[in-house]
Amino acid sequence: MKQLGFWVLATILTGCGQTMVRPANGYDAITIKQRVVLESVIDRYEVLAGTTLVGERLFEGRVYYCGLGMRNRSPSEVCLFLDGQDLVAYPGSIREIRATIPIEALERSKV
Repeated sequence: MKQLGFWVLATILTGCGQTMVRPANGYDAITIKQRVVLESVIDRYEVLAGTTLVGERLFEGRVYYCGLGMRNRSPSEVCLFLDGQDLVAYPGSIREIRATIPIEALERSKV
């Protein structure tokens, strides 16, 4: 129940897309098996090994995977788009940041 409360609060605070209705078979999720850093001169995102990102948000027709990470070196909820093997922040914008993840570093599941 605590986790559900966190996700509801995080959705309200971050405005990271619209939360999708939970499918009967669960949300898609990815677990990151190695530390990932997406960095530009403006922003820096970091997701630690073992973090599970849940594909529960929809923004501009894209599913975003969200979970706990670091943004600009501060603990924060991060929402990233998965494009093949790339994790992407701000897709399609001038601020777009990408990091390619080896296939063996991603574990897909349902939650």
